[in-house]
Amino acid sequence: MPGGEYVYISTKAPLPEKVIKVIEKRAEKGMRGIASTDSEVLNDAAIAMEKIQHEEGAKTGRHIVVVNHGMSFDEQRLQYMPAWAVSVPGPVGVYPSKAEAVAAAQAWVAGRPEFRTYIVVDALG
Repeated sequence: MPGGEYVYISTKAPLPEKVIKVIEKRAEKGMRGIASTDSEVLNDAAIAMEKIQHEEGAKTGRHIVVVNHGMSFDEQRLQYMPAWAVSVPGPVGVYPSKAEAVAAAQAWVAGRPEFRTYIVVDALG
């Protein structure tokens, strides 16, 4: 934890909320680019997301799914649009609302809460 604090993470229980908040804060900084319509910036944000998932997953022993609100290219409209999405390893996809994206992530976590968690990153506020 920031500041050198240690937190006990049980292998039989969900992650403590304060640990999730620390991971979300790190992800918010690293994934700022998901608010962009520049494909290179979006790609860099996706790479940062995967790195954070891997590093924080190794620290916590959890598979981490990211529910994020950012820009996504809409193939039907041929333009970038705001979208709520869920990352791998969870129920990957774009969802019509934050509530539906979070519900999908929560359902995935509920299957194995001792091994899974999710974070929320809203780059569009």
